[in-house]
Order: sequence, then C-alpha cells, then structure tokens
Amino acid sequence: MKKSILDVSKLRNRYYFIVDTWMFLIITTLALIVRLDGNLGSIPDYQWLLCFTTLLFTVTKLATFIGFGIYSRFWQYAGAKDFIDIASAILLATVIEGLILDFLYKVSGSHFPVISNLPRSLFLIDALLSLVAVSGFRYGMRELLHHRKVKNARCKVAISQSNTRVLIVGAGNAGTSLVRQMQVSSQYKLQPIAFIDDNPNKLHQKILGINVVGDRFKIGHVIQSLRIDKVIIAMPSAAGENIRAIVDICKQSNVPVITLPSLTEILSSDRGVEVNNLRNVEIEDLLRRQPIETDLQKVSELVRGKKILVTGAGGSIGSEICRQIFNFQPSEIMLLGKGENSIFLIHQELEQSIQLMGIDIPVLKLHTYICDIRSYSRLKYIFENFRPDIVFHAAAHKHVPLMELNPPEAVTTNILGTKNLVELAGAYDVENFVMISTDKAVNPTNIMGATKRVAEMVVLQTAKKFNKSFTVVRFGNVLGSRGSVVPTFKRQIASGGPVTITHPDIIRYFMTIPEAVQLVLQAAVLGRGGKVCMLDMGEPVKILDLAKDLIHLSGYEVGKDIDIVYTGLRPGEKLFEELFVPGEKYERTEHEKIRVVWNASDRLPQHLDTTLVKLAEAAEYNDSWTICTLLKNIVLGYVPSLAFNSELDETVSDIIANKLRDRELTAINQNLKIDINKLAQVSRLEHLYSQDNRSSNANIDSYPSSRLRFSARDLQIALEEKQFMFYYQPIIDLKTKKTNGFESFLRWQHPKQGLISSCDFIEDLEESGLIIDLGWWTIDEICHHINIWEHQFLNKSIEISLNLSAQQFFHPNLLTKISEIVNKYAISPASLALEIPESTIRNNPQVAITVLSNLKALGVKLQLDKFGVNLDFVNYSEGMLLLYSQFDRLKIHQTVIQGLTTNHHLLICIHKFAQSLNIDVVAVGVETSAQRDHLESLNCKYGQGYLFARPTY
Repeated sequence: MKKSILDVSKLRNRYYFIVDTWMFLIITTLALIVRLDGNLGSIPDYQWLLCFTTLLFTVTKLATFIGFGIYSRFWQYAGAKDFIDIASAILLATVIEGLILDFLYKVSGSHFPVISNLPRSLFLIDALLSLVAVSGFRYGMRELLHHRKVKNARCKVAISQSNTRVLIVGAGNAGTSLVRQMQVSSQYKLQPIAFIDDNPNKLHQKILGINVVGDRFKIGHVIQSLRIDKVIIAMPSAAGENIRAIVDICKQSNVPVITLPSLTEILSSDRGVEVNNLRNVEIEDLLRRQPIETDLQKVSELVRGKKILVTGAGGSIGSEICRQIFNFQPSEIMLLGKGENSIFLIHQELEQSIQLMGIDIPVLKLHTYICDIRSYSRLKYIFENFRPDIVFHAAAHKHVPLMELNPPEAVTTNILGTKNLVELAGAYDVENFVMISTDKAVNPTNIMGATKRVAEMVVLQTAKKFNKSFTVVRFGNVLGSRGSVVPTFKRQIASGGPVTITHPDIIRYFMTIPEAVQLVLQAAVLGRGGKVCMLDMGEPVKILDLAKDLIHLSGYEVGKDIDIVYTGLRPGEKLFEELFVPGEKYERTEHEKIRVVWNASDRLPQHLDTTLVKLAEAAEYNDSWTICTLLKNIVLGYVPSLAFNSELDETVSDIIANKLRDRELTAINQNLKIDINKLAQVSRLEHLYSQDNRSSNANIDSYPSSRLRFSARDLQIALEEKQFMFYYQPIIDLKTKKTNGFESFLRWQHPKQGLISSCDFIEDLEESGLIIDLGWWTIDEICHHINIWEHQFLNKSIEISLNLSAQQFFHPNLLTKISEIVNKYAISPASLALEIPESTIRNNPQVAITVLSNLKALGVKLQLDKFGVNLDFVNYSEGMLLLYSQFDRLKIHQTVIQGLTTNHHLLICIHKFAQSLNIDVVAVGVETSAQRDHLESLNCKYGQGYLFARPTY
C-alpha cells in the first residue's frame, strides 16, 4: 500500500510547536482584521504596533503552553482534559497579555505614544481565535487518524471472515468506548454489529456508525436475525438482576456472554473500560448491587498522610483494605499477618503499584511484620517502633465448623488477640481503631460468632475507657473470600461434582469484597466515639440458587452434568443469619447503606474483665466445655450447637454427681493430675513425635508429609464402583491370648495406583464432602460383614470396630442411620464398635455428650481412639469425666507404646484413669514380646499390633 505524505500517527510535539508558532503569528493579524470589521485599508496604520503585539502574543502563548505541558502529550488520544488545559493556558496567556498592554497604555503618553491607538479588545479576539485554531488542529488530526484506522480496520474485516460478530448490550459511555477500540484495532478480532439499550431515546439511532436496534427483550430476535456470535454486556453499573436477565436470554439462544468488570471493580483497581478487560460473567455479576457512593473527600482526610496498621493484611478483607487506602496516599502502611505467603503477595502487589505512581505523588513506605496477634510482646514491639495513627483489625478465625471443633483457638485469636491490640492502641494513643466483625455475632449459635461478639465488647469497652474513636463494623459474607462457599463450589464443579450444600433452605447475606471495604472505610469516618456500625447487606441469597447459578455459568446442567447433594447442617450453623441484637438501638447515618448502634457501649456486661480472665484460663487448658459455658453467660442470645438449656444442665449435673459420688474416684483423679503434671514438666512427650522412633505400624493410621491428590470425581467413581475395601487386624486379650474382635482399616483398590491407604485420600474426601456418603457405606458394609460372619460362626460373638470422622460423629442423622443399618442386617448393636478420636469430643464437648449418650443407649460399643497423644487430659473437669465415662474402651496411641520404658509412669496413670471410670484399655502398636509382657504387668487388658497379626483382607 502507498504511504501518505503525512503520517498523522507520527506527528511529534515539535511539529505541533512549529504549527502553533505559525498560527500564532497569523492569528494576531486576523484578530485585528476582525476588530476592524474587515477594513484592510486601515492595516498600514497599525503596521509597527501589529509587529510588536504579534511577537508579544506569540511568545507569551508559547511560554504558557510549555508551562502547561502542552508539548509533552500524545495527542492521538486527546480528550476533554486536554482541551481544558489548552483553554487554561490561553486564558493565562491572555491575562498576561492584558497586564502588559495595560501597563503600556499607562506609560504610552511619554514613551509609547502610538500604543494608545491599539484596540483594547484585540487580545480577547486573539485568544478566541487561538483556542479554536490550536484545539481544532489537534482534534482534527485525532479524528483524521481515527477515521483512517477505522477505514483500515474495516478493510481488514472485509478481508478476514474469522472475526466474531458481537452484540453490545449498553450504548452508554462504556459501550461506545468498547466499539471505538474494536473499530480502530483489528487485533481483537471482534466486529461490533449492533447496540442494545433500554433507553427509548437511543432507539433506532446510530452511534459510531452502529445501530441501536432495540431493548434487552429484543436480544433473542437480534441474535438470530443478525447472526450474532457473542454478546458483550457493557454496563458496569447495572444491577445484578439485569445481568441475570440478559444472561438467561443469551443462554436460551445458546450464545456466549462476556462482560466488563463492575464499576466497583473498576474504581478499586487498575482495570478500566477496555476490550482487554472483558471477562466471563461471574457469580459476583449476578449478585451485583447499585454502586456504593463513598465520600472520598472524608475518607481521604482520615487516611492521607497517616501511618496505617492493617492486621490480617494477607486475608481477603485485609488485603483489599490495603489496596483501597493505598489510593488515599497514607504516609506508611504496615502489613501485619501470621501467614508469610499471603503477606508476601500483597506486599509485592503494593510495591508494583508504588513503582507506577507519578513522580509528583509522595511515595509511601511499606512495612511487613509476620506476627500472631496472640503474642502481646511481639505486638508491643511493633507498636513501639511503628506508632500507627489508625488500625484496621481484620485478623480473625472465621470458619464456623472449624471453630466449633476448636473453641480454644477461637478464644485466643478472636478475643484475646483483639484485647492485645486495643489495649496497645489505647496505650500508644492510636487515633482510630476499626474492627471487622460479622453478622454471625448477632444472636450467635456458634463459637465463632460468640467470640466475635465478645471481641466487639472488648473494643467498645476500651473506646469508653480511653475516650477514643474505636469502631466496630459488622457485615455478612463476602463473595470470593478464602474458604467461602463460592470458591468451594467452583472447586467441586471443576472436579466434576457433586456440589455439596448443608440444607436446601439455607440463606445468607452476600457482598463483594471491594463493596464491603468501601463501606468499612466510610464507617470508619462515621462511627466516632465507640460505636458499632452495620452495613446494609441488601437482600439475602438462597445458597441453593447460588449453587445452581454457578453450575449454569460453568456451562453445565444441574442433575444432568453436576449433582447437588445435601449433607445436613454443620455444628453451629444457622439456616439464616440475623442482623439485629435485641436491646440494641439502631439509627441511620448520613450514608444510606450504614446504620449505627448508638447504645452499644451502654450494654457492656459489668463482669467482662473477670470473664476474659476465665476464658483465657479455659483456653490455656483446652477446656472447651468451660469456654462454651462462659460464652453462654456473657453473650446475649448465644445458644450452642445443641441447646444448652437449663433442663440439660440439670441432667448433666445429676449424672456427674452420681459418677463422682465415690470419694475414692475423686482422690484418684486428683492424684492423676499431680502425677501427669510432673511428667509434663519434665517432658512434653516430644519423643512421641521423633522421626527415629517410627514403627512398622505407622502406616496404619499416620499421615505422610506428601501424598497424592484425588479429585471429587475420582472418589465419586470409586464409591459408585465399590473400589473401596476393608483390611482387618485382630484385637487380642492379653491374658487369655484369644481374639476379642477386629479393627477395620479402609483401603482403596485404585485401578491404576493399586492399593491406597486411607491416609492418602481422607483429606480429599473431607474437602469434597463425600466423607459423609463414604461413612454411611462403611457402616453398612461392616454390618453386612458382621451378619455374614455371625452365620458362618454360630454361637460366637463377633465385634468389629470402625473409625468415625468428626463430620460423621456430629451429623444430625447419625443415630437414625446406624439404627436403620443395624436393623437391616439383624445384628446385635454390641457387635459394632465405633472409634472416636479423643480430639473430636474434647473440641466440642457440649455436643459430644449428647451424641455419646444416645449411641450408648442404642447399644453400640464406644472406643476412645488416639488417647495419650496430648497431655491436656490433666485438666479434665467433672464434665469431661462424664464424657470419658461413656466409653467402653480406651485405645492408647501407638506412639505411647513405642516409648514404653520412657512412658512407664504415664501408662500407670492412664491405667488408673481408665480403671477409675471402669473402662478397658487397648494398647495399639504392640510389636515385640517385651512390649506385650510390660503391658501385661500393668494389667492392660487388650493389645493390637504386628506382634499378633498384620491387617489382612
């Protein structure tokens, strides 16, 4: 192709400087002609003055243009801002010219007598003509270049038949910007065919040469008639319900849909309205709300130039707080977190943003500290050195089921960690403290919510004590946070399903992470003087609908490609979350999406400090029972997973009294505490975990440091095709040397990998949710085997034990299922022994006591598994003794047996403990005759290990 003489795209600023100079030299003469109403005959009268003013005006305008940076711009992409700068430069030049001329008028009588003849309006006319000429030339060149690019792109489109024909939904600024980019560049291989817009004023109009052919209800017809290949949603501010409607229409026409990011995403990141930023429609788009209006000026006044400390800075909320406050130019940001990888990632991200900042913007400093907020001394060192002005506290344990199983962790992090922070914030005169809380703190039914509610109290009490602007911000679930439901569903869908939901009617409030953080920053401005701020979460979302939407967006059909499985409510889980605490008084703020609890500080319990001390002590001793009791007493509305009502309390008290009526038992218990405490002072049983003392039994129930990973689909197929099988190991009566029963070990006969131990796939089963289905199959299969053997060996009792996972143990249908299966095979319940790990019952005793009592009533045998690994049993309360008294056998962990000589005194204590509760002891991992003889001398009743037999099929 022949090149043009003038390549517009290569016009440099020096060429613009030359053109401007020539225009300015001509424009002054034109301005004078205009002033003289076109009378050219009068021009010679101003000959000398015209030369002087032309030179003056030209130099002045060129100087102001240079000062405004007019000659350091890429005019190919000139916009409204550039026009304003041109006008401002010419206005300044005109003022300077006017001042000079005014000065010359005043002195013209003695030195410049002819100056007074110059028309005083000349500089105004010159300014207008200069503005038209300069801007007209630049924007004319831009449009010329655009026209040529569009022409060239259309030529390439005409040549290439592979371009995708796209329909643009939204003919606003975003839509037109996308079309302009497609028209000037063929690299996107997108050909805009038509616009869709609901604005009736745009209907049948042309925008950038593209027709607006109708509203959203015409999309299906337009797709067919115009042979559309793809639909682009170009409405960053549209509500989620509108996006959903468009997606549904396109799905019926079997046409893919892509979209621009939401306005919130665009404002809170570097993503702009560009073709490169188009992406698939995500669940966040379907739940999108109207954009949040944030008072940026007030947030900027709060943050600018301040030293900001963010705890949990590597988490979903903490990292987004860092990103958003970064834009308000604080002087320093301190990233504090326990996870080194997440802190590293956000630090790298912010460092890259700093490098992209303009030279005229003060560069902020970043600091990183790896720190557990439970460490008061470490926090004090950080506060002493950093001296923050504002603290955003986002560090917390947030997973409800995990915290139900680990109450001490929830207390030490959520409550005591927060206490450490606010005390130091008060001591080091921090101006603002903002704690991120949760709607689960309202009438909580779980440990996580209850501990967050107490943490709120701690913040409010400290705010009252120091008279500080310490604020609590409550909101619900955020989409996309680590461990939340959306990423879990996506992983399950990617693995081929099934998608697991605890209950078909469960609903939750949702908000995107950027939205939540915008409101957190706004609440930090509004919530002065120790207040609780509540964010408007919008309408609740049914989790079942959320799962269906994700399956559809992934291109699958529910029930056909991906199944949805209900697993039952988990411990501490509600069907719906609540927003209001009885007795709290709410009022609206100047921001429509934020409410404030104005009486929050007046409703603090008087015994808060005393309770905090007791909670710390209970957490130190891993006493979950006491933790739940203390939380119930201090948190209004807290109801543990299984109602801890007065009737149950009385029943428990009666049973404990009966069990402990014997003074000898109490004395034995006291002696146990003394003996084991002495052992704990000498050694924390570190040798139990020594790599040098591993035995051949280790592969039975220990977990390797690295393992294979299996998808949910693989596990589902294995379950359907019955690839799982059992190996059995006998349990021997050490006195009679006869077999008393068998323990079952689950194995997977993988078609490619061969025989796989359960430790290599249990974690994947738990993550996929299939652990429950496999658990029911396991109980059914074991009972079936018992039935077969009972018919083969008449008049001989058969007992087989199997391991229950924590999920299975706390499942609401456990009793019903076991009863059904036992009746199905007509076996004695005593033939089935259930092994429950010690950690399971200790982490959630208030639920465990009810489950154990019901299982005991059913008639099955109960065995306490993995006993002796943790020395925390020295702190057993009376309630904990009740728990242990429910068991028929106590299985000492193999690591204790392998260190038999060293652990001689420990074994004596364990034996006394079991004897006092009338529980038989089973020693696991017996490998030598010496170990067997030693155990016999201690009156240990049963043994199990390679000395007697290996697990066999």
